Amino acid sequence: SERYGLSRTTVRLALQELERLGLVVRQHGRGTFVADRSAHSANLLQSYSFTDQMRELGREPETTILEFSELEADGKMAECMQIRPGDRIFKLKRLRAADGMPMMVERSYLPVRKFLSLKRPLLERKPLYDIIEKDYHEEIRVAEEEFFASIARPADAHLLDIGEGAPVLELVRTTYDMRNEII
Repeated sequence: SERYGLSRTTVRLALQELERLGLVVRQHGRGTFVADRSAHSANLLQSYSFTDQMRELGREPETTILEFSELEADGKMAECMQIRPGDRIFKLKRLRAADGMPMMVERSYLPVRKFLSLKRPLLERKPLYDIIEKDYHEEIRVAEEEFFASIARPADAHLLDIGEGAPVLELVRTTYDMRNEII
């Protein structure tokens, strides 16, 4: 509550939602703990799809491409993607919504050398994982994910129709192919 300037009620409601989703377990008199998800780990052969997930929830997904560009990886991005500084990467920024409600701002970075002919029209027609697996024949082996609480960046807050500095959940996902290379 203190760190992010939230009311105790907001934190309590967030914990209730996490408990409902099975991500945390409450133990009376002991506290709230991250749930053991090893028995429910994701099947990475069926890659995460925002579109599929929203449809399963009975919601209508929508994706708006905000940016598709090619740029040189700086030192930090090169380190994250295990490439050399200056190597070319694609940056894809998308707004993901369900039933007209903005849900997330997604930034994806792809090494150009693996997706040389990638163009915006293809991204507008097909989900990214379908493109990776079906059009470029890159088989996803594993993904590492890190979740953490953060505050909304000014530009993202505007896109998400929330207050600047509002609490948000950030996810950083690094996906690897069968050669253990980042895709």
